[in-house]
Amino acid sequence: MAGKVLVLEDSLVVQKLIRQVLVLQGYEVSPAKDGREGLDIAKKEEFDFILVDLLMPVMDGLEFLKKLRSSKGKNANTMAIVISGNESNLKLEDLKELHVQEILEKPIDFDKLSIILKNLKS
Repeated sequence: MAGKVLVLEDSLVVQKLIRQVLVLQGYEVSPAKDGREGLDIAKKEEFDFILVDLLMPVMDGLEFLKKLRSSKGKNANTMAIVISGNESNLKLEDLKELHVQEILEKPIDFDKLSIILKNLKS
């Protein structure tokens, strides 16, 4: 197994696509539809990476990351990759304190995601 990934994405279609790509690369994937569900899962399981969409209902990606980092739990320092539409003006340096390693724009370039995960793992 390549590792465990927590995927926070409110679109079930995008969530399934991400899951398929990651499973084909040997990852075990745990999906969450919003930040609150993601926090519940992150309390129970340890992950190698977290993929988190910025815009989600209930709790958005930034709020999720802030709460996760302050939790001091199993995944408080787990590397994250943010998924963002082009509506976001965030820059990677703005997110370093949240352990964000990369920002992926939507529509997701799955080849780029694969390269990012490979580089983070090594």
